[in-house]
Amino acid sequence: MVFSYKKYISSVCCNFDGDSMYSYRYYLRADTKANSFKSLFILMENPSIANSMYADPSVNYLSNLFHSDYKSIYIINTFAIIASSGVKYCLDSKRLLKNYNNNKNFSTIKSLFKNNKKSELLLATGKVENFNSLYYEEIIDEALNNSFHLSALADAVGNISNSNGFSYHPRFFITGYGKNNYCHAAYKVSIKIDKKNYYKIK
Repeated sequence: MVFSYKKYISSVCCNFDGDSMYSYRYYLRADTKANSFKSLFILMENPSIANSMYADPSVNYLSNLFHSDYKSIYIINTFAIIASSGVKYCLDSKRLLKNYNNNKNFSTIKSLFKNNKKSELLLATGKVENFNSLYYEEIIDEALNNSFHLSALADAVGNISNSNGFSYHPRFFITGYGKNNYCHAAYKVSIKIDKKNYYKIK
């Protein structure tokens, strides 16, 4: 299901490519009308359908939360294969790892971080799958190497992680996911990472 971008988004650009098996999105940047020079990077596990013309529920939800405080909102992912949540667990993990040997997703993120030092990285991955945990950790390390501030979404009573110890995915806060019905409260809080415990948040 696709959605239009909201009126507070002035422009959207993406970095895409593909091969015979998959399409890849390396980042999506939504520029807002905010009177700000700050950038917010939001890390999720894999890209969904959002592109420069159409949004998806997660992108619209996040831009709704943060458009007034940041000039640019970057959606980045621990891996670049475009897949819905119902499909991604069927992906061939060896194929995924081979894709990462090419290193384009990580090298793109490294370049973005280097060009936006001292920005903010909001973790919004939901559970990070075992085959993907290395890339999750490397991205966080790269953010910290570039003096990024780390944050996550908190629920109405202040919880910042799901039962697995990872950050909430935006779908947690969307009642009737896919319908843009934002009934659950969410706000952004500073976090720390427990590097001794699979980079779970604390």
